[in-house]
Amino acid sequence: MKIKIIAYIIAAAVMAVLPLFVAEIRNRAEHIIDYTSGDIVIPVSVPDSFIAESSDIVMPGIIKVYDAARGETFEIDTEEYITGVVAAEMPSAFNPEALKAQAVAARSYLLYKLTNNPGGHADGASVCTDYKCCKAYLSAEEAAARWTEQKADEVFDIIRAATEPVRGLIITYDDAVACALFHASSSGKTESSVNVWGGELPYLHSVYTPESEEPFTTVFGADELTDKLRGAGYDVRPAGDIAITCNDTGRADYITVGGVSVPAGELRSILGLRSTLFTVERQDGDYIFTCYGYGHGVGMSQVGAAAMADSGYTYDEILLHYYKGTALRAVKYESTEN
Repeated sequence: MKIKIIAYIIAAAVMAVLPLFVAEIRNRAEHIIDYTSGDIVIPVSVPDSFIAESSDIVMPGIIKVYDAARGETFEIDTEEYITGVVAAEMPSAFNPEALKAQAVAARSYLLYKLTNNPGGHADGASVCTDYKCCKAYLSAEEAAARWTEQKADEVFDIIRAATEPVRGLIITYDDAVACALFHASSSGKTESSVNVWGGELPYLHSVYTPESEEPFTTVFGADELTDKLRGAGYDVRPAGDIAITCNDTGRADYITVGGVSVPAGELRSILGLRSTLFTVERQDGDYIFTCYGYGHGVGMSQVGAAAMADSGYTYDEILLHYYKGTALRAVKYESTEN
């Protein structure tokens, strides 16, 4: 029960900061330059009991989705919705094993939300298309408008073919659906949930992630930094020396500037930084923030999953690596017949 409560609190906190990291993940293909592939050695032992063919967990076969842009609610097959989430969250060019892992994580997060906040949207919809509230979603029609109809068909065909083998699978912990968070990328190590939202979940601890990418630098003038912090409600003196206090995973925990300590997560939102894994350097009166990774860093790294898949790891090995102590279970879909 305690784990379920903590997971609910974390999920609520995620929704509060969702606009920042969902937008980041949606732009990942443009910003993430490279990832490590090849000779990756991660000890992952998948027990025979990790995947169960059936369970008593029930999931709706059809869900209601609120189209935030049109102000309308539509019904969609749950698996088709998952396909649209994967299309929005992960490039179809990624290894099929990574796409499978993404589909299972997305389905798990959806069921977690349905379980804890059913009908929480307009007209009793389960989820919405507003990425500021729910997971990114891309319909085939939107994909055709964004690319071409032929390109959209190719992308959705690739995703359907890759994810069909994991249809209906979810991640569980202690026989309950897990709060399967994921993010765009981490630089060598993921983050623990307790360091971000204050709730510790056994399956959301920091783990090694096999990826590297070019750091991203953002520069702020002293006045600009001071104005942004004051605008967020921090009564700081004109910015002077700045100090970073790191947590046990090496990410920033607090930043002390202008006589005030600011939680790193809040600073990230205020300044629009990519992650809390950053360094700060003063140079000619400016503050140079060098960020590594993209997103909150908790759960599965999408780029890390791709790197593992390219090195021969299967989707279940990827999931067990990022979500320690979990198991996969096949849900029972509710009948769609009247």
